[in-house]
Amino acid sequence: MKLNLAPKGGAKKGASTKVAWAVAASLVLVSLVAGFFLVTTSSAALAAAKQRRSDSLLAAAQAVAEAKKANAVIVSSQGLATNIQLARDIDAHNSKYTTFYRDVMPYIPGFLRLTRISVTPISETACQLNLSGVLYSAQQYADASVALLRIPGAVAISRTGYAPRPVVVPGLTEEDQVGKPFRVGSAPLPEDPIERMEAIIARANEGTIGFANLGNYGSPDPGTRGPMPTGSAVTFTVSLSDTGNLPEGWSFNFLVPNPTSTLATTAAANQAYLASRAAAAASGAPATTPGGTPPANTPPVSNPTGPGGAGAAAGAAEL
Repeated sequence: MKLNLAPKGGAKKGASTKVAWAVAASLVLVSLVAGFFLVTTSSAALAAAKQRRSDSLLAAAQAVAEAKKANAVIVSSQGLATNIQLARDIDAHNSKYTTFYRDVMPYIPGFLRLTRISVTPISETACQLNLSGVLYSAQQYADASVALLRIPGAVAISRTGYAPRPVVVPGLTEEDQVGKPFRVGSAPLPEDPIERMEAIIARANEGTIGFANLGNYGSPDPGTRGPMPTGSAVTFTVSLSDTGNLPEGWSFNFLVPNPTSTLATTAAANQAYLASRAAAAASGAPATTPGGTPPANTPPVSNPTGPGGAGAAAGAAEL
């Protein structure tokens, strides 16, 4: 009888153990290689970041130095730049009125013969349009008011000057059985043809004979022609305000750029700079601008008695 005392699977377990040790050694080796690679790349990235930081600090220092130089130039030339800007604003302001008149003209009715047009500034968003002209009937007087309210931004309108010439229909009398109308200020003409002719001749004799220079008509000199005897000189005042829906290019800001406050600011800057130059000449140090930085060989700011700068918005809004 034979007995097999060797454990079952013993040989297989020995082979599996060897394989496990080989796999574990391979994993350790791979981990060491990966760790070495990560440490190496991280060190290289850190060194590159430090180098970039150093380069950035140098560039930042150079930028700050250039900015200081630029600020010195800006401060030293502030007076000249202010003068130039004010001159530009004043030149642009000269054409604001004519441009606005051209924009408004299509809204003025043709039967209103204009003799004068002007604008009164009120604020940065409001103004007052003043119109003077000649009309010949009460209906035109009413229609002109309605037409002017069509101007974009019109919020109110006032009118004066029209002198009505109403026609009166008299009651029937023994002498007047027709009741022909006549204007107030005159008398009805008689019905009898002879008497009517004599009344018309009498009125003609009472009138002016020759050149009367009525309404400045007939004069060779240029000037405003007033209304004819049947017309009236009228005035319209239109209040305009920016309601947010104005046509493109429209503006109601007719406030004049204020050169006084701007010149005062420029004069103060000039005085400070000249004082700095005098102190620098006495001490041998470079002169400084009002901002405290030495100018880079720049001349003094422009003459304060010349055109001033446009100044701040507050200065431009003053009248």
